[in-house]
Amino acid sequence: MIKNIGVFKDFSDNSLKSVFDVGNKQIIEMTLLANKEEIDVVCVPTHHFCNLGCKMCHLTNKGLNKAMMPIKANDFITCLIQTLTKNGVRRTNKRRLLISFMGVGEPLLNLKLIEDVYNMETVLREKLGYEHIGYALATMMPNKNILDLTTLVDRLNIPLKVHFSMHTPIDNKRFDLIPSTKVNIEEALAYLIKYRKCVQANDEIMREYIELHRTNDPVEIHYTLIKGVNDSQEELDKVCQILSKYNIPIKFIRFNPINDLKISGKEEIWVSEISKQLPGLRIKTYSPPGREIGSSCGEFTKHYYHEEIETEEERKGFKQWFLKHRVLEQQRNDNLSWDEYFMAIAKLSAMRSKDPNTQVGACIVSADNRILSIGYNGAPNGYLDECFPWQRDGNPLDTKYMYVVHAERNAILNYRGSRKELENSKIYVDLFPCNECAKEIIQAGIKEVIYLSDKYAGTKETIASKRLFDICGVTYRRLAPEKQKVLKLSLEV
Repeated sequence: MIKNIGVFKDFSDNSLKSVFDVGNKQIIEMTLLANKEEIDVVCVPTHHFCNLGCKMCHLTNKGLNKAMMPIKANDFITCLIQTLTKNGVRRTNKRRLLISFMGVGEPLLNLKLIEDVYNMETVLREKLGYEHIGYALATMMPNKNILDLTTLVDRLNIPLKVHFSMHTPIDNKRFDLIPSTKVNIEEALAYLIKYRKCVQANDEIMREYIELHRTNDPVEIHYTLIKGVNDSQEELDKVCQILSKYNIPIKFIRFNPINDLKISGKEEIWVSEISKQLPGLRIKTYSPPGREIGSSCGEFTKHYYHEEIETEEERKGFKQWFLKHRVLEQQRNDNLSWDEYFMAIAKLSAMRSKDPNTQVGACIVSADNRILSIGYNGAPNGYLDECFPWQRDGNPLDTKYMYVVHAERNAILNYRGSRKELENSKIYVDLFPCNECAKEIIQAGIKEVIYLSDKYAGTKETIASKRLFDICGVTYRRLAPEKQKVLKLSLEV
């Protein structure tokens, strides 16, 4: 029986980690990252524990002797579905999913899991509704199993990207830093090139691979710069030679310090030198999300693996972490979003308008989602509504246009707080502002306009309004159609 121990959130970047016990304290941790707009990325393990002893890994502890148990596919799929859903509903509506084997364990030591998960992809599609599912793994290359992976990927047409964790190009230093690897740098790179050639020759893989990974290169080098460990000039020179010879993209993963190991301050120097020597090479720097919940490279929730050897101080630290990051997720999910809520306030304000033809409301909101002011289109103070010329046609002096105060302007004029608070705010309005209101919005310091309708888009007033916003740095967006639908239902209720 799989037990969901808890869901933990990094509130700095919204990463969510789900922790499961599949029995006998065999832990599975999966993390749904929130750093991609168009694709769900979930970092997953291949083992319940890892005893390979990599010195920069936060799980390494020589005082603990536990078996490195491979995860079974059925347990994996169950935990994955629970990680990606809440109360049986998928957490996002993104079309693509990337399953990234970069958690606990070494993926090349559990190729059966990768094969079984891919063969169960139909279950994931049926349960979760993704149109495209891709795969990636990070390996330190402990043995020649990448050759078996190459055969497996080619046979099943798996759109899988391989990230090689190099960490130093000097063999003796690498064997010390990553003691479980038996493959030297040149062998590892030769395996990578073989994998690249095989995958790129498979048209069926590449069609799906490019859709998912937005690149046609199925290999990449990962390098974590650690102060005084692998950031020497000799290593930089050797890395440049390797990249020049093999033309493999490189990503620098920013290190999270552990014990006496510290992050290097030479990342900028390395990136600059590699860029200068190899101007066409793809180079990335990456701060892994989810650091507060142990979801970065080489980090895990150590308590669930080290519980039997924890000190009292470590146990107290875990309890504090638990209370800070655990989310119970018992709230209802069909409540109005901030956009829907503030637009509903604007629409409700519009209902105060006496205009028999067009009712417009506006709601000004601070950067931290507090309502600052509201307004609606109407007659100036002191001009009785029953005496006001509400007609739209005829002599301009006898129509409303020469006299009416628009909703946006009323909202700005109604504001009674400090000018500083109005700056960097946003305004919700159900009709795109005219050029006169645009000037008021700009002068007030409002930086975003959210609107429902742009029915006068072709008029010179609206064209001028958008030109003003573009020049003066005010963004504008239309409320998404699905949110408009929710808003309509909410107002009807």
